[in-house]
Amino acid sequence: MRVLVAGGKLQGVEAAYLARQAGWSVLLIDRDGSPPARGLAHQFRQLDLLEDPVGMAAAAAAVDFIIPAIEDETVLALLEQAAQRAGTPIACDLPSYALTSSKKRSDRLFAEKGIPAPRRWPDCGFPVIVKPAAMSGSQGVRKIPDQRALDLFLRKRGRRRKITSFRNIWRGLLIPLRSWAGPAATSRCR
Repeated sequence: MRVLVAGGKLQGVEAAYLARQAGWSVLLIDRDGSPPARGLAHQFRQLDLLEDPVGMAAAAAAVDFIIPAIEDETVLALLEQAAQRAGTPIACDLPSYALTSSKKRSDRLFAEKGIPAPRRWPDCGFPVIVKPAAMSGSQGVRKIPDQRALDLFLRKRGRRRKITSFRNIWRGLLIPLRSWAGPAATSRCR
């Protein structure tokens, strides 16, 4: 089994590692020449999917299936198109991704299905885990233990980033929480 892992950061490391553990041959593609997952791949191609659709099509045709390890909707759409043209299965469902990558849409789905969810911020206590919405993995994650620390964080943060995602541990699980922009916090917590 030959698998293409598209993206060599944290998710790519996980995908490449697990694919190797399964005994699969891993082709890693990434626009960066030295992504963290490179050492886990059997083969690596530096490839910018936005700039080289021909290279992407060739890579898609050379494997048994594709695992996207990228959180960019434009790139995911291009990967899906390349996979369809090559007749190569891809482990991605764009409508599902669009739903689960949006905290507002996910929350709406949870409410419609009657899935229990934490109360909304600020009707809960600390600590609060803050994660920039535009970053993945643990990059930029901070634990805010109390109101004083939250005030300091917001002052230092300024308005450079429009949206910050809050998360908190609830009933033993780390649950994605709503996003908020500015003082009208709509995050959820315990």
